[in-house]
Amino acid sequence: MSRVQYSEDTKKGSVMGKPIRVLIVEDSEDDALLVIEEIKECGYDPDVERVETGEAMQKALAEKTWDIIIADYSLPQFSAPDALSVLRDSGLDLPFIVVSGTIGEDIAVEMMKLGAHDYLMKGKLKRLCAAVNRETREAVIRAERKKALKELQKTKELLLKERDFNKTLMQATPMFFVAINSEGKTLLMNKALLEALDYTEAEVLGADYVSTFVPEDEKETLERVFGRLVGSHAPTFNENHIVSKNGRKYF
Repeated sequence: MSRVQYSEDTKKGSVMGKPIRVLIVEDSEDDALLVIEEIKECGYDPDVERVETGEAMQKALAEKTWDIIIADYSLPQFSAPDALSVLRDSGLDLPFIVVSGTIGEDIAVEMMKLGAHDYLMKGKLKRLCAAVNRETREAVIRAERKKALKELQKTKELLLKERDFNKTLMQATPMFFVAINSEGKTLLMNKALLEALDYTEAEVLGADYVSTFVPEDEKETLERVFGRLVGSHAPTFNENHIVSKNGRKYF
């Protein structure tokens, strides 16, 4: 048998605990039942399926959501390294614990290098409770971190789109517009203003705004404005006269 879904009869007599979905890679039903009983002793109410082959494991991963995988090291048609490979190919990030009666220290170390989160001897299942608690908790933390990073990336993309939209809008408006950073350097001057001042975009980009474009009688006021902006990320709007390339004033 390559795939076994345990019925509710398996759970009779147990006190309802915290739900946990466990995929067991094991060819021995007796050994699988020992693992299930140990998980119940931890205070869990396990929903368990047992698989023996790669095909059965792939199907189980595709059809249901799991909290943890517990695998014997060696099966007649399958192995823990094979199961780790199936898990990696699925793209899922699930805790993977090896429980074996034959695994040696060197094999255990190799399994950890391959991506297993812990290993236990079948004769020392009392460690299983701590391992399950720890690894399911760490899995939740990893999932939350990935979600936060995904949301951050989404926010960055939206901000970039908004920036590009605003830049396009600024360039299209017939009004005069210039964007300056907190150090007083010109970041953007829209097309209408560039044409009015007879400058090219290359000439204004990065130029010191006050010394290049502001009339002498307004420089001191603008320098005070930029002085307040140093170290600040808050946008500030200001109106001043601006001098064209040939020395004429514009609003």
